[in-house]
Amino acid sequence: MSHIELKKEEIRTILKEHGSQIENRTQWDDYAKEHKLPTYKTLVNYFSWEEILKLSGRPKKRKFTEDDLIPIARAHLDHFRSVGKWNDYAKEHDLPSAMTFIRTFGSWKLARNAVLSFNM
Repeated sequence: MSHIELKKEEIRTILKEHGSQIENRTQWDDYAKEHKLPTYKTLVNYFSWEEILKLSGRPKKRKFTEDDLIPIARAHLDHFRSVGKWNDYAKEHDLPSAMTFIRTFGSWKLARNAVLSFNM
C-alpha cells in the first residue's frame, strides 16, 4: 500500500471515529488541534466535502431555494460583495457557498441583484 493510500485509510478511520464532531471548518480545526487530528485542509486533500460528510455519518446539506438564500445573504450583507469574500466568510460561518447562490439564481450577479432588491 502506498503512503497516500495509507494516509487516506487513516483519515477514513478518523472520520468514522470523530466525524460527528464536524460542524464547520473552524470548529473542526479547533477540535482537531485539541485531539491531535488532521486539519480541515488535510481532510479535503484526500476527500471531497460530500465524502467527508458521508464517511462521518453526517447528512448532506439540503438544497436551498431563493427564498432560503435571500435572508441568509441579507443577514450577512457586509460580506456578500464578491464570490471570494463570501466564500471565505461562508466557510468560517457554515453558510451556503457562492456556488450555491450561483446555481440557484443562475449567476453571482443575479444573486446579488435579488438580494439587494429584496423588500423585507
